[in-house]
Amino acid sequence: MKFLRRKSADRSPDVTVILTIYNNEKYIEQAVRSIRKQSFRNFEALCIEDCSTDRSYDRLEAAISGDPRFRIIRHESNKGVSAARNTGIERAAGSYLVCVDGDDFIDRDTIRILHREIMSGDFDIVSCGFRICTEAGKKISTKKFENETVFLDHNHFRDYFGLIKSSVWGKIWKKSLFIDNGIRFPSGLYYQDLATTPRILTYAKRVRIIEDVLYNYRQHPRSTTNSMSEKHIDDYFAVFAILRDHFVDLGIFDSVFEEYMEAIDQNLAYHIENVTAGSGADDASIASYLEKLNDRRNIFIDKISSNRS
Repeated sequence: MKFLRRKSADRSPDVTVILTIYNNEKYIEQAVRSIRKQSFRNFEALCIEDCSTDRSYDRLEAAISGDPRFRIIRHESNKGVSAARNTGIERAAGSYLVCVDGDDFIDRDTIRILHREIMSGDFDIVSCGFRICTEAGKKISTKKFENETVFLDHNHFRDYFGLIKSSVWGKIWKKSLFIDNGIRFPSGLYYQDLATTPRILTYAKRVRIIEDVLYNYRQHPRSTTNSMSEKHIDDYFAVFAILRDHFVDLGIFDSVFEEYMEAIDQNLAYHIENVTAGSGADDASIASYLEKLNDRRNIFIDKISSNRS
């Protein structure tokens, strides 16, 4: 792992931005520009370059030129987005983490607002609204949430799967949630955020949801949500197994079983909707894929139910 940019030594940053990059040459300049122009200044940006095969690295270097807050950490081999995020978590100097994907971008006041909110009540996580954009960056739709403060009493709280959207982006996190509890993103899997956010929530005490729309998610043909393959099916159920094992280990799986089952069906329904609308596959291929997905669901559910009885 090579460190290619010196970090500013003026003072410790309050926030670490983890920017993950892999074959994002068309988008990385806008992503970096959106971070450089933040109204909040005391941050570092760790740019985790995961051995892109296009010109992402060259464009990244040019985009961050002259800004000592940015540092490139380049993996020596392609390890995937989970490993890139884990590298960022482990190298972060800030007490708070903001994650940005290399094909997305953030509003000018994103870090300022998120940091202000997380400091306002010693919150563990603050989650904001977001826009879905075209590949060209044009807004398609907006997802906005009502302001809400949630205190998690883990003796009674059950909504680990639905309290906040599972995506790691569009949020600010206390770094200690990951470090102190040994939580990392599972490597080699799609849907790694879904495998991680519910586990993190089991250690959180205070969560803040804000109505501000601050993150811009770019949808394009390579988006995981629009893609289908045997691995996509395998990885969904690998993620569901990771979650089950976590809640079993905590001794609360039975108490969250209904919410867990609902989360499975909601996530699969979301996947089906996106595959049907955006995969570009023919009707026969989609029908065959959905049949395989349903068969795996039934097998998985039967196994879980039999293990509980």
